[in-house]
Amino acid sequence: DVYAIGQAHIQVTGPRYPCTKIERRWGHPGLTARVAETGRTGWYCRTVREGLIEPGLPIALVERPYPQWTVALTNDFGHRRNQDVTTAQALAACPLLNEFWQRLVVRRALGHEW
Repeated sequence: DVYAIGQAHIQVTGPRYPCTKIERRWGHPGLTARVAETGRTGWYCRTVREGLIEPGLPIALVERPYPQWTVALTNDFGHRRNQDVTTAQALAACPLLNEFWQRLVVRRALGHEW
């Protein structure tokens, strides 16, 4: 997906993979696993058009070139909630998905750790 914020455009490239830093930051052991279980891990974006942004500006969807590939679905593969190899291979072929997730979704669907 591509979103406009002020004059800038950003493009979602894949979900975040939570790390243990959030456990240290918030002082809650096991928080990383709980975040992963919810699938609400956040996402990474790349800037496709630079521009001025500031707090309070609306965020508007500009383009959704691959509506079938969502952050939630990608997370399902990353956290082994979906192990359909055919779908994983199709998702990994999406040119907008970052390289880490392209590799991970297929490896996880095949039962590998990393």
